[in-house]
Amino acid sequence: MKKMLTLLVLAVFLLSAAGCGSAQEADVPAQHATANARSAPPALKTKVLFINTSRDPNGNTYKMGEAFLAGVPHDTLFLNDYKIYQLGQHYDDDRLADVLAATAQADTIVIGTPVYWHTMSGALKTFIDRTVLFLHGGGYIGGLHGRYLDWGLHQGDLADAGTLFAVDYRLAPENTYPAALEDAVTAYRAILKAGTDPQQIVLVGDSAGGNLAAALLLSLRNNNMPLPKAAILISPWGYLGSDLPSHMNNIPKDQVLGEKNVRLGGEVARPSYRKDAPVTDPYISPVYADLTGLPPMLITSGGDELFLDDAALLAAHATAAGVPVQFTIYPRMSHDWTLLLPELPESAAMDAEIRQFVDAQLR
Repeated sequence: MKKMLTLLVLAVFLLSAAGCGSAQEADVPAQHATANARSAPPALKTKVLFINTSRDPNGNTYKMGEAFLAGVPHDTLFLNDYKIYQLGQHYDDDRLADVLAATAQADTIVIGTPVYWHTMSGALKTFIDRTVLFLHGGGYIGGLHGRYLDWGLHQGDLADAGTLFAVDYRLAPENTYPAALEDAVTAYRAILKAGTDPQQIVLVGDSAGGNLAAALLLSLRNNNMPLPKAAILISPWGYLGSDLPSHMNNIPKDQVLGEKNVRLGGEVARPSYRKDAPVTDPYISPVYADLTGLPPMLITSGGDELFLDDAALLAAHATAAGVPVQFTIYPRMSHDWTLLLPELPESAAMDAEIRQFVDAQLR
């Protein structure tokens, strides 16, 4: 049984489209716990659990969670009803196990954290309304770890965005195509349902996340869904085959995906995510897609990286399809250099390019 976990936060939204393992059935009595009386959490009546902090119906977190789940039958668990001590203090009176028992009964868990809304000038609100949807790289086998989350937050800063959504999609080899694409579409639908204006959304993806971002755009267009205002593809993996010239010629030069990285280099040669899907499937290799109708794109690549030809083909095909494209090659740079070496002048230059691109699109 797959479990959906969603974090509701104003500044950062982490949408984990599927956790691993099976939810164990918990045999708990149907009493409600209070801070003054020890008891177990109630048995859930639904498979959707909203974990909130306060019972205050006028609280922003309460209102946001209920709006997010409008029309969806769900149970609510209030953490203020339970004593959960920090750092293991009073372990004999800690109710965290009770809370975990309740979560084990749910297929979908929505975790609300405090949200503060302030009135502001119109000029400031222009920036606060900006939203970045970030799809991380990692060859479809690496997750949203600390460095990637920090870098995603950095992309939000570059866009002067008030909200960042980072999607922790399912990973190969356990979850092959189209799992990650399904998760990205689910996340985008949730963002729109939360009231986000698509004209304020900038889609950002690097490496495999750049591949996923392009596939997401194709899926949205093909299903007549509102598209984001703009997209930024950083070192995009546009072709999940291995016979493009740069995939071979840049092996000695790319310090990230080349000879020094056997694991990710192996994924480039034999992508676990693709499995048996044809390499010509446009959702697998967007270089084969008709890109007509997609939003303006900024595409960047390092001159020494394996995916140089992927980025160039995506830029050329998008331009031919009438998509406004800004394509920049940074000489001598390896794959995803801004993630790994932010102190380089070329990283600062690309940060400046991203700022200028977003400002031009969302002004």
